[in-house]
Amino acid sequence: MKQREMMGYAIIGILIGFVILLLVSMLIGIIIMILAVGILIGSFMISKDKDKKETIVTSTSTSTISAQLNFCPECGTKIEDVNQKFCVKCGKEL
Repeated sequence: MKQREMMGYAIIGILIGFVILLLVSMLIGIIIMILAVGILIGSFMISKDKDKKETIVTSTSTSTISAQLNFCPECGTKIEDVNQKFCVKCGKEL
């Protein structure tokens, strides 16, 4: 009788282990799907943001561009001479 009980416990242990393995596998699969959907949504939103930035850049007025040309893009020092090739403060090529 003892051998039958031991055999029964072994089979129950194997079945419980198999069920736990299936549950963990399903949980990992669900987590992977959630991450994949999050990555897809994130990449869509990034590409949408890039489109917005391009629109902003293309709609910049000429007065803003000419105002930016009067200052060094690196350090912001005012450029006095229109023909100046380098910034007098930081040396950045203009």
